[in-house]
Parts: sequence; structure tokens; C-alpha cells
Amino acid sequence: MIKSFDARRQQQAAWWLLFIAILIYAIVMSAESMLRYDTFKATAFDLGNMDQVLWNTIHGRWFQFTNQAVDWYGPPTRLALHFEPILLPLSLLYAFGANPHLLLISQTLALASGALPVFLLTRKYIPEWPLLAPLMAAVYLISPALLGLNIFDFHPISFATPLLLYAILALTYKRYGWFILACILAASCKEDIPFSLAILGLFLIWKYKLPRLGIALTIGSLVWSSIAFGIIIPHFYPGTQHNNFWYRYEVLGSSPGEAIGNLILHPWLLFTTFITFDRLYYLASLFRSTGFLCLLAPEWLPLS
Repeated sequence: MIKSFDARRQQQAAWWLLFIAILIYAIVMSAESMLRYDTFKATAFDLGNMDQVLWNTIHGRWFQFTNQAVDWYGPPTRLALHFEPILLPLSLLYAFGANPHLLLISQTLALASGALPVFLLTRKYIPEWPLLAPLMAAVYLISPALLGLNIFDFHPISFATPLLLYAILALTYKRYGWFILACILAASCKEDIPFSLAILGLFLIWKYKLPRLGIALTIGSLVWSSIAFGIIIPHFYPGTQHNNFWYRYEVLGSSPGEAIGNLILHPWLLFTTFITFDRLYYLASLFRSTGFLCLLAPEWLPLS
């Protein structure tokens, strides 16, 4: 009886600790984000153009900003840079007023909400220690990578972090409809997120023994990214490369097609180009920030 009572009290305390952690994070990080904006430390790329894109979108000029075509950043539309359909529902925030504070607060609340699936997943897999669940949620909330993502302007891809966590939560509890919805919303945050979802699809086949769902997710994700990279962005970004960011990968080839060919003919380029000391140090820093907990489940690392 006493043991059962103690367990019940620990579970109640765990929920309260989770609520307090999320509340503190939401208040502090919202204030910090707004303070950064109010003290002129925010930047035109990306908070400035996101502010204008959302204002234009809700007024019928979807994804437009006033960047000029002669500029380095290309044509005056966000679609020439990224494919982020989630901007359409996010633009509804400006129905309450055109204020970047709304974007910063919504981003903070979205990231804070990711503590809930972390809490629930920990509680499911380690039920013997109820107080470990809020501790893991707190580790998520104070991770430097999350704080850096939160404090630096506003980016739609920030919403992919909690959405992917909710997708894993739905998958764990076999709520496949919610899982698919979370995956679609995550994919809409940026054109490269579906690559992670494609790997998740393979994970469904291997670990969860869900071949149909896994194959559908993998193929659907690759088709989504192919349309974004191969049709939508090139359509709005004319030129030889059809992509404003290809300069980062020119070492592989002057175009995506040439890069793919070079990787097929010279596969070692992938390792000599991307596996460097700086990148390994960066990965080690990410792992260290959470006490190398991710190494306890290395099979999940490809999803990151």
C-alpha cells in the first residue's frame, strides 16, 4: 500500500515538474527572444523576411518579400529559397496583428511543447522511475542546440523538432493517423525534412515491422523532396543552378545532376568532403550537451 501510494505521488509530482519546466522555459525564452528583437539584434535574414512573407501571405501575396532579383538572395519570393507550406497556417498569426513578437512566442511555445512527448516516451519505456520523465524533459529544454534554435530569429524548421517528437510518440502508441499527420506537418516545415522522414520509413520496416506504412512514408517523402528541389524551387529561382544554396556543395559538382553522377563514379567524395575534424567535433559537442545519452540508442542517430 505504501509503495503504491509513493508511486502515485511520484507520478503526480512528475506531471507538476513537467508543467513547471515548460512554463519556465516558455516565459524565459519568449522574453529572451523578444528582448533580442527589441534591442535590434535580430536580422533581416531570417526574421525580417519571415515577418514580411507572413504579412504578405495573409494579404494574398503568398510567400512574397521585397528582396530584389539582382540581389544575391535571388527573386522576391520565399519559394525561390525554400519550400515551406507551413507558412500558410502560420500566417494566420498575423490576423491578430503584424508583430514579430507573435512569431517568436509561437516558436518558443512550439519548441516547449516538445517536452511533452519526451516526458511521455520516458514514462512509457522506464515506468519504474516516474521522476526520470520530467528530468529527461528538462534535459531536452535546456539542450544548447534547442536554445540556439529558439533564440536565433524565427525559422519554420523549428516546428519540425516537436512535430517529429509527436510523430514518434504517435508511432509508439500505434496512433498511425496522428503519426501521418505529424509527418506531413514536419515535411511542410522545410524541403529537406522529408529526407529524415524517408529514413524513418526504413526504420518502420526494420524495427517496427510496418512494411506498408514504412514504404509509403519513404516513397512519399522522397517524392515530396524531389518535387520541392526539382520543380518548385527551380521554377522560382531561374539560372544555371536553380538553387541559391548550391554554392555550398559545388565541390561535388556544378549542378545537382553532376553531383549525383560524381558521387556514383567517385563515392569516396562523400567521405572526403563531409567527414572532417570540424564536423566530427560539432557532432561530439552535440552528443556531449546531453551527456551522450543518444549513444544508448544509436539506431536512431541516422534520423538526426
